[in-house]
Amino acid sequence: MAILKSVFVLLLVIFTSWEVVSSEFENENISEFVTKDEMNKVLELVKLQDQKLSELKTEMKRKHLKLDRFVKRVADLEVRVLKQSRELEKIGAHDEIENERLRGIETKLQRTSDSKKDIFANFTFNAANNRAGNREDDPEHTIIEGGTAGNEIKQRIVATSHNQRRAIQAQVAFSAYLSYFQEHLGIHQTVKFDKIITNDGNAYNAVTGIFTVPVTGTYVFIFYINSSNSIVEVRLIADNSIIASGTSRPYEFNQSKDVQGGGTVVLHLNQGVSVWIENARADSAIYSNDVDRWVTFSGFLLY
Repeated sequence: MAILKSVFVLLLVIFTSWEVVSSEFENENISEFVTKDEMNKVLELVKLQDQKLSELKTEMKRKHLKLDRFVKRVADLEVRVLKQSRELEKIGAHDEIENERLRGIETKLQRTSDSKKDIFANFTFNAANNRAGNREDDPEHTIIEGGTAGNEIKQRIVATSHNQRRAIQAQVAFSAYLSYFQEHLGIHQTVKFDKIITNDGNAYNAVTGIFTVPVTGTYVFIFYINSSNSIVEVRLIADNSIIASGTSRPYEFNQSKDVQGGGTVVLHLNQGVSVWIENARADSAIYSNDVDRWVTFSGFLLY
């Protein structure tokens, strides 16, 4: 019994000593750390740093998106510049061709003018000689009075006029085609054959689709249309009157089953008359391109 008491007392002393030591240790550790206010300040600083980090990430993401849009815009501009350069090259080549044709026309006109001047000079010289001769001694004077020389002059004038008409005829001819798929055409809408193959005399306007008669005469006009997605009806208009019609009526509306139609007409037209092809059916669609030139409009001076 005495032994048990001794053990109990020993344990009590040990436990009491441990509490005292532990309490002192805790007080000592607390004194080593920051205060609660300092801890709150640290936490607040951490929170602010987290917020700034989040804002920086958001700003960086926004700048990345802006940079991506800028890069895409630069790429689009490069493509646009390339297309414009190609268009400028085409326009330059087309202008050179038109200038060459214009020089040829000017040369022909100059030759015609020189020929006319030569004939007029010959006529003047012969008439002067006939007037200077004696009526009784000069038989040619008698011929003039009788009208034979006058008829010869008339024949020469007719021949000159015919040669001039032949020169003009060689200059009036055009042919153009539609280079793209044109759909939703309205009634009375002009079909603009935008690509020129031949335009001797520059009487056809690819922007308006209208041919303006440069000289009075008899003309031949030929036109073709093509469709696969709708029924198409067109008319050839001259001097604001319907002259001829053409149609394309696919049995089935399928792009692989194209139908081509058109017409040919011979007309006597006065100078200044306008000729064009117009659509006659609402919401029509005609198919053509730079390779498959199925939609064409041509004309030339016959005589």
